[in-house]
Amino acid sequence: MAASIPVLLPSSSIPRPPQLPHLEWTPKRYLSDPQPPPMDDARVLEQEMAAARQMQDGKAVKKTRPRRTVDFNAGMGRWNILLPPIAYPANSSTSLCTKFIHTSTNKIRCPVNVVAWTPEGRRVLTGSTSGEFTLWNGLTFNFETILQAHDSAVRAFQFTHSGAFLASADQNGIIKYFQPNMNNLTAWSGHREAIRGLTFKYGHLKRVGKNVFLQDTDGTLSALNGILARVF
Repeated sequence: MAASIPVLLPSSSIPRPPQLPHLEWTPKRYLSDPQPPPMDDARVLEQEMAAARQMQDGKAVKKTRPRRTVDFNAGMGRWNILLPPIAYPANSSTSLCTKFIHTSTNKIRCPVNVVAWTPEGRRVLTGSTSGEFTLWNGLTFNFETILQAHDSAVRAFQFTHSGAFLASADQNGIIKYFQPNMNNLTAWSGHREAIRGLTFKYGHLKRVGKNVFLQDTDGTLSALNGILARVF
């Protein structure tokens, strides 16, 4: 009986929302710039120490860049069916290298007179007017070794057919023999003037200096057979 009797309250006691607009939350646009997350003090100290190590000699360390290389193994799948240029007499373009890869410059800028691949095919050997041998890497195109091989301009060099020795000739007519590690074995005078060409004949394995042909500036052709020399 008591539950059916309503409870009457005055209107002033009914709860209402507060009339305080400055305290009410309303959505608005995010107009402030985004701020980076706070950095750890230990990481900031580590970065400062790394910068100090880079500047300790007064020069900033250059940014490391990946060196460009050429992957020669990509074409090995077609190597089994590849034939020499003589097998394509109707298509001479097969023997032309038409794709430019890289340009390398020596420290001492001077003309390069002779270029040859090493017997294993991984490096390039050049002979310059300054008398230097420069060994270049065939993949990364940077120089590996610079050797002062001659006192005058290098005019010709040739690897033996076995790849065990290297013979070179210079502007003064001096001939030198080298090992693949650029160790000089011997040297002698082959001509009184510059030697323009040098090659080996097959069957030179009995003696290092056997059957070497030289071409002089005046058109003289000499054949060195051990110690004896025959002039044509």
